[in-house]
Amino acid sequence: MADQRKERQLLIDTYKRLGQYLTDIPDPYKNSDCCWIGPRVVVSPDGQKLALVVVDKIKGTKNDRFTFSVYVYDVKSSDLRYIDEGVQLAWSPDSEHIAFRKGRGLWMADLKTRQARELVPEHDDPNMHVTEFVWSPDNTQVAYLYNFSMQRLSTVWVVSADEETPPHELFSLEEEYPIYGISWYSDGQQIAFLSQEGARDRRYESSVQNLWTISLLTDARTQLTRDIEVQSYGISPNHQWLFIAGYPLYETRHQNYARDLWLLSVDGKDLRRITANQGDLGVKGWSPDNTSLVVQRSEVRPLLFSLADGTVDVLDFDLGTDYKVGGVK
Repeated sequence: MADQRKERQLLIDTYKRLGQYLTDIPDPYKNSDCCWIGPRVVVSPDGQKLALVVVDKIKGTKNDRFTFSVYVYDVKSSDLRYIDEGVQLAWSPDSEHIAFRKGRGLWMADLKTRQARELVPEHDDPNMHVTEFVWSPDNTQVAYLYNFSMQRLSTVWVVSADEETPPHELFSLEEEYPIYGISWYSDGQQIAFLSQEGARDRRYESSVQNLWTISLLTDARTQLTRDIEVQSYGISPNHQWLFIAGYPLYETRHQNYARDLWLLSVDGKDLRRITANQGDLGVKGWSPDNTSLVVQRSEVRPLLFSLADGTVDVLDFDLGTDYKVGGVK
């Protein structure tokens, strides 16, 4: 879509090129990017490539096997390159590597050498699998989490991308609260994460997610949010602000899940509320120039929310998790 949001161009139809579908996910994940599948399309940090996950079937019985494959599409040349089987995609900051999950382990593809190799082997326990992994700002490490069955664990691990250092524990919470949503700060010395730790109302302790940071140099942890059920957050491209989408516990009934938006400086000292009583509102991401947020509300077209003047533009496309190519599968 062009900057003016009025002109659209079809980049690729994976069914015509590959005979495989970009959109449909087998039950129980049909029409959802939930959980282990991850997003279907991830744009590279340099904006020149798309990492795609395609599937060879769209419907089937419970015992059918589905093959998910990773491809990279070059926007300028229209080159489409097969990477490997896998799901859950994470670009390195330099746009030269992709981390992805294959089986229960973590793999990495080098786009220059066109080689994919295993970073983290599958755990001995078949109930353990790698989930949610993010690159360090210097492209040298990947931090990741484990799921045990459907339970997120309280330890963050890290593996070197150069094969010189084996995977090792980066940090762990003493109280064993599950960890979600890890992100590196731009200095490479801090990691942000969501945890149930720090809930001041015991009634909500099991569900409230607060935003924390930890120093990898001193192990000191800082709680950035209180009394807000943080649904999601994201660091701005210039690494000066975080958006927070969630609901305040003492303003809204807990079961309503009425998200609002906040801006928080990365040091946690400046918190600014930018919406109130907005209902079911989620954030899809920052604009590259740090000035706007793309937001989504239930049954409403995506909105471009300007942080400069508060204006809101309606975008003429669907941000639903079921990506459409050319209006069809």
